[in-house]
Amino acid sequence: MSAVPDISTTLEQIEAARGIDRLRELSPSFAQADAATVEAVLSEAARFCAAYLSPLNPVADREGCRIEDHRVKTPEGHAAAWQAYVDAGWATLDHP
Repeated sequence: MSAVPDISTTLEQIEAARGIDRLRELSPSFAQADAATVEAVLSEAARFCAAYLSPLNPVADREGCRIEDHRVKTPEGHAAAWQAYVDAGWATLDHP
């Protein structure tokens, strides 16, 4: 597993963004995206990227995508990474 990226700068930038408090006041759904929730989502995303996407980068660079028999073939490991993405619930994550 690759090192988990540091998300502290991203969190600071989000919280310092002009109008972030006003945005959170627009609806109950936006209000749920408080600093703790944003940190939890970004932390899990960073862990997922370190575990699945970062190791896939050199393989994807080497193999690339190609068309075989009129179908797109992705690099070795891509299908497993996609399945892990789905299994972790990221594909169901919705915006407010």
